[in-house]
Amino acid sequence: MSLDTLGSWQSCVSACERALKEGRSVAVDNTNPDPESRKRYVDVAKAARVPCRCFHFSASLEQAKHNNRFREMAPSDSKHAKVNDMVFHSYKKHFVAPALSEGFTEILQIHFVPNFKDSESETLFRQFSEG
Repeated sequence: MSLDTLGSWQSCVSACERALKEGRSVAVDNTNPDPESRKRYVDVAKAARVPCRCFHFSASLEQAKHNNRFREMAPSDSKHAKVNDMVFHSYKKHFVAPALSEGFTEILQIHFVPNFKDSESETLFRQFSEG
């Protein structure tokens, strides 16, 4: 489920409910910075009596901006829409780290590790990176 393709959080929640009722697994590919936005999906999982895991991608604001700029520049990702700084700063302002008390069965920390399809992509990525 992705807000980018479904258009609203309401559509994402509905699609999530339908998929779980059909016995399918669900991955929600959205940025849900706070407990309120995450609760929508946790509640759907509880109602369906399925475990709900949270994958917390730990990237700094600088790393997120760098990755966004790389996607804008990479020839293989020409469909990437530009994300402006206001979106990044708004997310950071509203972010509350996920907690098990929200109803997750587990929270997995995912650290960013770049994976390149070719050496040109790696060179482009590292051109303005310290890592």
